[in-house]
Amino acid sequence: MIYNRTYVKELIRKRMDASISFTESDQLEAAEKIFSEEEFDAMIAEVIEEMSTNRSNELSIEWRPDFEQIQAAGHQGSKKKQRHLCRRW
Repeated sequence: MIYNRTYVKELIRKRMDASISFTESDQLEAAEKIFSEEEFDAMIAEVIEEMSTNRSNELSIEWRPDFEQIQAAGHQGSKKKQRHLCRRW
């Protein structure tokens, strides 16, 4: 199984998701020794690309950030900074 690129990519994906078992982790380490560094890096890059594509598709197009909350948090943070600056003078 560890010679199968698809299986190794699935193990890489599980490691990135922190859902890999000890056995699978050992298999992934063995696969790292079997494949060249370039091949293994290419598989990691493919997994990252697939994961980013899947996650970007999951985002809702209708989602809008809460600008009021962001601005309020920014104003509170700037007030605290001003208060600290005044204490130093």
